[in-house]
Amino acid sequence: MKLFALLIAAPALCACTTSVPLASPPPAHQQQAFATAKPQLNTVNIIDGNLQSTRRRADGSTHVSTKLAVEGAGQSVTATGNREVWVTLRNLTDYPQNVESRVTWYDLSERPVDGPTGWTRIFIPANGAETFTSPSVQPAADSFYVEVRELY
Repeated sequence: MKLFALLIAAPALCACTTSVPLASPPPAHQQQAFATAKPQLNTVNIIDGNLQSTRRRADGSTHVSTKLAVEGAGQSVTATGNREVWVTLRNLTDYPQNVESRVTWYDLSERPVDGPTGWTRIFIPANGAETFTSPSVQPAADSFYVEVRELY
């Protein structure tokens, strides 16, 4: 009897499933990060799809929509011997952008030792650029990973 009920219910359950549309491929700057389990060190990742996104058009071509660009990033050693990361962000729009950024620091063995820090607000004027800096607290910090998102 239970088998009979299962055979009757199975087609009804299958009919109730809904298909989920496939998501667009990740932005070009994130494709390599998604391919590995851990973040790529000494990089800046724009994690907000509103700031940078990649869409596949019906004809198969790819369209990249970008409001923000990373012009440069690096690190230096402070007077106390700790490291400090700097990231220059360029606003590619005709209106001001408010974004937030945070940093996670890693040691030589790629283990997180500091952060992620709290989100820091950055105001970038229309068609302008702004440099964000963030020092490490731990002297063992060697590499960084910066995330940027839009402030709503």
